[in-house]
Amino acid sequence: MKPKSYKQENLILKSENLKVLIGEDGNIMSLIDKKNDIDFVRRNNVFRKDGLSVWVKEGFVGRDPDGFLSHKFSDITFVEPFVRKENSKVIIEKNKNDEKLEILYDLKDYLEIFINLKNLGKRKFKQLEFFFSWELPSETNILIPGEDRYFRYIVPPFGRIITRYFEFKNKPIYIIRPDKIGIKLEFSSLLKYVIYNRGKMCVVGGFTKIKRIDKNKSISENIKISLHKSKDIKTIFKKQDFIFPELLQKPYFKKRYIHLSLYYKRVDLKQFFKIIKNLNKIGYNGVILGIGKGMKYKSYPQLNEEWSYSQDEMREIKDYINFLGMEIIPEFPTLGHQNDTNLVKVDPSLVEDPKNPFVYCTSNPKTYEVIFSVLEEIIDIFKPKIMHLTHDEVQHWFSERRMGICDRCKNKKLWEIYSEDVNKLHSFLSKKKCKYVSLGRYAS
Repeated sequence: MKPKSYKQENLILKSENLKVLIGEDGNIMSLIDKKNDIDFVRRNNVFRKDGLSVWVKEGFVGRDPDGFLSHKFSDITFVEPFVRKENSKVIIEKNKNDEKLEILYDLKDYLEIFINLKNLGKRKFKQLEFFFSWELPSETNILIPGEDRYFRYIVPPFGRIITRYFEFKNKPIYIIRPDKIGIKLEFSSLLKYVIYNRGKMCVVGGFTKIKRIDKNKSISENIKISLHKSKDIKTIFKKQDFIFPELLQKPYFKKRYIHLSLYYKRVDLKQFFKIIKNLNKIGYNGVILGIGKGMKYKSYPQLNEEWSYSQDEMREIKDYINFLGMEIIPEFPTLGHQNDTNLVKVDPSLVEDPKNPFVYCTSNPKTYEVIFSVLEEIIDIFKPKIMHLTHDEVQHWFSERRMGICDRCKNKKLWEIYSEDVNKLHSFLSKKKCKYVSLGRYAS
């Protein structure tokens, strides 16, 4: 008999301090501190599934052509899960052929999660992964246990993809927000902890060892999540400043650049200069500086935010980075990511979809009047040899169509829109004797 399946709105667990919403896919969609009205879980996350996600990987261990021991793993996709609710517990059951994954959520004063993967078929190699997508303000402390003390990492006020790995010490992880309110995470048997920071999102999690599972045997993990305040943490910290990747003492690459984005919010310049100086000390020799709506433009002030940096402040940033002997590549989003430029505020007809102003219209001549004027101002300040023009995520393979949807562009092929934009930007920058780089991700 199949377990009863509940609608998502019914999968709510409550205690005196916590309110937890479990999604039908088995992820924690919401983890609310009731007293302080804080939801710690990030939603609408296109990089990973929402909330706490559990992956199962299977594969094989062998030797590669050079004779080194290696392994190949792939994600297992389970069929739609069955859900049953028993008092303070929610049980998610997922099946695929000869695999059975069971996730049990039990809410007491803390949330306890039991995860069990049973192999019903032939002997296989398996691995479990857990990722918590937290909505974390900048300067949140993430405390990771070391051998004899905790390492304190701080979520930076800007940044892109930054990943750090830590050996599992069978001690709690603490995530403490600037308001001193936070979360305590306890795992039973990981191999490594992982911190993954990308802009406004921070992922903390880990993965188990790869294990060989015989028929009718299991691999399991037990996780506890509880609310915690900084005053209750009795430990010694090894001070760290910010989460940034470390370089080898003798790095292979001559150019070692960090990508910093200034179009999310304002950062105190003294703090910014301190970060740049520390990065330079550990071996970075260049900065890709995301500008977007983070600078005040004279030609089109509609693009500005109240907190945007003045052009004099941008010159101060440029002078300090150059003083350290580091190169700057200014970045301004073109074609895609117009949510980071405020282009729609100049004129809604400049974007393909004013309700979702992500891609600009390449068929509207005024689009390039604005873009070229803005690039002119950036070039005048930074005098760069190279510009970064992004072209990032203009069309996701898993999202609704973003390009070629307005009346001017709807009869064009996606590659025509893309190449049209590249050619116009190339022509403009060539006259400025400025090279450019871009990511160029789109789906046809």
